[in-house]
Amino acid sequence: MGLAAISAFRPAVPAARAVAGLVIVLLPIYAVVKRTMPMHFLGVTAGGVLIGIGGLALASAAMARPILPLEVVAALLPWILLLMVLFYGYGFIMGRR
Repeated sequence: MGLAAISAFRPAVPAARAVAGLVIVLLPIYAVVKRTMPMHFLGVTAGGVLIGIGGLALASAAMARPILPLEVVAALLPWILLLMVLFYGYGFIMGRR
């Protein structure tokens, strides 16, 4: 039963991930422009952009012609994830009202 559900909804996964990524990147920008959150909240957007870059690098490594070699992706990914966490933390902690 679970395998059938996974197979049925598998085509919808990229669309759901794209929407989630856009929400993480665009919602903090919207909140800052509307002045409901302080400028520091844009750190969440920077973290979202970084996780998107890391995801694209990993996804391209599985393709026939990757953008970067797998060794470079493996070397850069921990630093991208560290920066992502720092920007998320900065945005959520300093962006509080």
